[in-house]
Amino acid sequence: PEEFVKIKDTDTYLEAIQEAGVVGAGGAGFPTHVKLKGELPGGVVIANAAECEPILEHNMKFMEQHPEVIVKGLKYMLEMTKADKAYIAIKQHHKEAVVALE
Repeated sequence: PEEFVKIKDTDTYLEAIQEAGVVGAGGAGFPTHVKLKGELPGGVVIANAAECEPILEHNMKFMEQHPEVIVKGLKYMLEMTKADKAYIAIKQHHKEAVVALE
């Protein structure tokens, strides 16, 4: 759509993430491409969905309403890092999100 900022064409998902300037949502703004740069054959990717800020409830709602986006993102991460498994760390009391992600 026209309202999105266009990024230059890239050859890999990792380059696209870097070009887009994607950073972690934890507040420090750590570049995501740096986190995903390392190869982890036999390793694990963990998506931290352990929501701690009550004002960020929209993240949990997104997981409940669009779990396929989270799973698709994890599949991309597995491909980029060559990790064997991916886990989603989520608090047990977020039952609706857990059910949706299953």
